[in-house]
Amino acid sequence: YSSYFNYNSSRSSLLNIPRDQHKALINLSKNKDIVIMCPDKGSGVVVMNKKDYVTKVEDILQDDTKFKVCKDQDLYNISRKVERKVRKFLLDHLKKPGLITEEHYKRLYPNGTHIGVLYGLPKVHKDGVPMRPICSAVGTSTYELGKYVASIISPAASSSLGTDLNSTFQFVNQIRERDLTSLYMVSFDV
Repeated sequence: YSSYFNYNSSRSSLLNIPRDQHKALINLSKNKDIVIMCPDKGSGVVVMNKKDYVTKVEDILQDDTKFKVCKDQDLYNISRKVERKVRKFLLDHLKKPGLITEEHYKRLYPNGTHIGVLYGLPKVHKDGVPMRPICSAVGTSTYELGKYVASIISPAASSSLGTDLNSTFQFVNQIRERDLTSLYMVSFDV
């Protein structure tokens, strides 16, 4: 199981590239000494030596302010333990009080899940091309619950309410006419 993105033809529709470059990427993807991925920001394709990629991601994991080594842990049992906790939460706090339907309960009920997968996206706009760590929660015990909560709160962040921004220019235009002397400015990057 590979935790990093490698180019495949099913993702080709995401790339607006000529056919010969597409074929070149398919051929490159057969080389097991490289990884092919999207950059952290913007569009494009990054081809990187696999050893360099692994080293950069491992360097991120060495930061003990963000990560903790769990010795002698059985990942299967950890995943099952989280599943049990999510199931209990769903039953005791959502289903029994009548906050979700039986249909929602069955959809949110985790079964056969796994732990998250860490991978890195290269920050090609920065010196040394550091990696942005991404932990994919797809297939984890909390994934469906997270999607459900997001569907409930996302209307509060809709553009029709004016609570989201697409660019710095839009932000400047919105605050240009306001008196901000007694206000605090907060930004959430989600």
